[in-house]
Amino acid sequence: GWLAPEAAFFTAYLLLYQKNINLTGNITEIGVYCGKYLAVLYQHANENEHVLGVDAFMGATNIEQPKQNVFQNILKICGDNRRLNIFAGDSLDLTSKDILELIHGKNTRLISIDGGHTADVVFHDLELSISILKEGGIIVMDDIFNHSLPGVTEGFFRFKYAFNGVLYSWF
Repeated sequence: GWLAPEAAFFTAYLLLYQKNINLTGNITEIGVYCGKYLAVLYQHANENEHVLGVDAFMGATNIEQPKQNVFQNILKICGDNRRLNIFAGDSLDLTSKDILELIHGKNTRLISIDGGHTADVVFHDLELSISILKEGGIIVMDDIFNHSLPGVTEGFFRFKYAFNGVLYSWF
């Protein structure tokens, strides 16, 4: 996987801003791959915050191997991985109750969506995200205006249309 430095810096800025205004909560990423972006999220989590990564690890013959690779990558980059939990499975199989169990019952302050790139999956991931997002929390999306992945854009606008005016700021 790759991670644009600008995305990493902007995410770090958002997480530091949340800390500065004393907004706490867990952090979730849907679509982890090898964990580069997850490492940025983990580095900026407070000691009492848990970080959850969700990935189906498609193409892997044994999903435990890429899951363990993510744990090792976070350990190598961040120095520890004690507050990390990885759900190796399809986000479509998760409910908000499932996510809250995986993150020890606390809502999330930042959720990154970079999982499935079809409109239905993006819509589901956004719907799932708002059900666990704290007030003042942030949803970050990858590939939203990537012309080669129109399902992401369609899923976002389908979601926005369905939930128009529901206490969210869109920019």
